[in-house]
Amino acid sequence: MKNKKIWIIGMVIGLIIIFIVFYLNQGLDIPPGEFKLMNSCEQDSDCVWAFRPNECCNCPSIYNEKIVNADRGLVVYEKGKDYSSLRTNKCVDINCATCGPIRELKCVNNKCILAEK
Repeated sequence: MKNKKIWIIGMVIGLIIIFIVFYLNQGLDIPPGEFKLMNSCEQDSDCVWAFRPNECCNCPSIYNEKIVNADRGLVVYEKGKDYSSLRTNKCVDINCATCGPIRELKCVNNKCILAEK
């Protein structure tokens, strides 16, 4: 009986670990060895503004375009585009703070940064 309890507890812990690993990797299609920091770059065109439209009050952040293309939850931000059809209904009655300015990005020392004004 004691061995059966230990076996069941081990199975539950194993399933929890599998679920956590799957959840943390959900939406990422980055091949092994291709992972880079979200704002790493080799050239200016690697740098984009992106956001998660399914999250409330999510402002655009700086990303490497490959990361955005590999993460199904991220969307490249285009100034002036209407994203209301992608937004989740759970955010309808939430008052969000205004996001900061969206400025030009450039790649400096393999890191995406805001370009000088």
